[in-house]
Amino acid sequence: ITRVLGECESLARLHFGRNELLAQGGALLAGVLGECKVLAHLDLHENGIGDEGARRLAGVLEQCSLLARLQLDGNQMSAQGVGALAGGVGEGKGLSHPE
Repeated sequence: ITRVLGECESLARLHFGRNELLAQGGALLAGVLGECKVLAHLDLHENGIGDEGARRLAGVLEQCSLLARLQLDGNQMSAQGVGALAGGVGEGKGLSHPE
């Protein structure tokens, strides 16, 4: 799936909740999300993404300037993981619905 996602530059919504991505899957997904230049809605709820996955996602979410909705509820992140994501998303990027 990561190969296909890497070729979807016009992908605006990705619903990938409840797929048990865990840290490894989150890392693989993070490797291709930067190619999705118009991604506005990312749903990764209940995937077992922990702090390491959050840090990897944070690095790529910096490139998603159109991201308006991010759903990560039900994952296994501590305050450090959430803090990394907050830094990656950054203030003023238009994120109106963090969950």
